[in-house]
Amino acid sequence: MSSSSKKLKIGVIGVGVMGNHHARIYSSLPGVKLAGITDVDEARGKEIAEKYKTKFYSSVPELLEKVDAVTISTPTFTHYEVGMKAIEAGKHLLIEKPLAKTLEEGEALVRAAREKNLVLAVGLIERFNPAFLALKRLLVRERPLIIDFKRRSPFPERISDVSVVFDMMIHDIDLALAISQTDPKDFRAEGRKERTKFLDQAFVNIFFESGLIVNIEASRLDEKKERSIHLNCEESNLDVDLLNKKVFKSHLPDPTLPLAPVKPNRVAVLIADQLTLELKDFVSAIKRGKEPEVTGEEGLQALKFALEIEKKALRHSRKRKKAGPEAESLPAENAQ
Repeated sequence: MSSSSKKLKIGVIGVGVMGNHHARIYSSLPGVKLAGITDVDEARGKEIAEKYKTKFYSSVPELLEKVDAVTISTPTFTHYEVGMKAIEAGKHLLIEKPLAKTLEEGEALVRAAREKNLVLAVGLIERFNPAFLALKRLLVRERPLIIDFKRRSPFPERISDVSVVFDMMIHDIDLALAISQTDPKDFRAEGRKERTKFLDQAFVNIFFESGLIVNIEASRLDEKKERSIHLNCEESNLDVDLLNKKVFKSHLPDPTLPLAPVKPNRVAVLIADQLTLELKDFVSAIKRGKEPEVTGEEGLQALKFALEIEKKALRHSRKRKKAGPEAESLPAENAQ
């Protein structure tokens, strides 16, 4: 679609927790018509369709006939099949993270979308977090040396079919790749299972070609939520609270002066909803014929690295299990 004035007809495939939010935002987004939804749970689908004054379709092909683009918010193992149906029908698509279940499926989706000149965006929503956007502005003038990501949550009862690497850590993997702008040179990974047959806690230390060191901790075994980034830069320290949308900057003390308490300065952060920003970006990419903020290739890069991290963390988990219970509580050492 080349015209920026014509209303874009968008459908939502899968209206669980995230799909419901996509439908809600599309239903009131300027320049967009929520043209329909579909879900394997017909009762749920009809309820959401009625709520947002759109039509429920009983199958994906029926919905694809009525739209210009879709959000795919179905279980990860269905992303390839549903995504290929949308691409074959010539529809632009936003796929919720992760892009696909396997690297091969992700590569096929990206290749097929490119061949048909379709927008393929990946729902790595933290890229649109106002606190991260403020951090990006700071990093134009700052050079990070070490970055620590922490993403902790209580156990989510709705998640039981995917590891913490793909449920949570993949967001920080993507942010680290976006900040570094270089390829990882090496990494160490650890993890453990506690509540599910998948990893419920994972740690990774990443060493980038640029010299940047990144430590990521993800856990769904904690009592409280935390989404934070701490950056040691050449001339300052930066603290980012992704959950509460706050950013603080502390200048490093002058070594020639007497020691004094360092008072962090609060950085201005845009007041905005990150999912709304993500969907606006998707719509703009389609209407203006430009790349979305998170391209299929970037989603594929995050997927590839997440698969490698999980593989190594699983090996570590098996070794630790054989070593006995005394090794179970050992966290990964932060790379310094």
